[in-house]
Amino acid sequence: MNTKIVISVLNGKNIYLYASLKMNYNILISLDYLFLFFHSLLIVFNIAGWILKKTRKLHLISISLTLASWFVAGIWYGWGYCVMTDWHWQIREQMGHPIVNDSYVSFLIKELSGFNISATNLDNSIMAMFFIAFVLTVFYNISDYRIGRIKRTN
Repeated sequence: MNTKIVISVLNGKNIYLYASLKMNYNILISLDYLFLFFHSLLIVFNIAGWILKKTRKLHLISISLTLASWFVAGIWYGWGYCVMTDWHWQIREQMGHPIVNDSYVSFLIKELSGFNISATNLDNSIMAMFFIAFVLTVFYNISDYRIGRIKRTN
């Protein structure tokens, strides 16, 4: 089977990326595990990346891009749209394992632990943690900038 991955763009048209080689099931499994790992890592970083001073600027960028995906791209693709989730769902569909819910975190918990958690309650909790992390990263980035500016003037 030739793999066709849809890369959606904001004007509503789809750009198709075709793999030049035939993707076998083992490659799809590898891609599935890569998405599970990196998407999970991104979620954890978006929630906790503000804690370490070294990662605060990168965290601000990461969380801002996530917000843009959810609410700007979400205008066209539905609120909470995530390109990583979209690509992962496409891979899972090609594997013959379509996703039955819209919540990536709910899918992740079920995939890793076997527990089936209500997507609505979970999404509300994730959204609350995300916005708290966003407020904290903005606060600490402004604070770090001001402290750095004061040190440079002294």
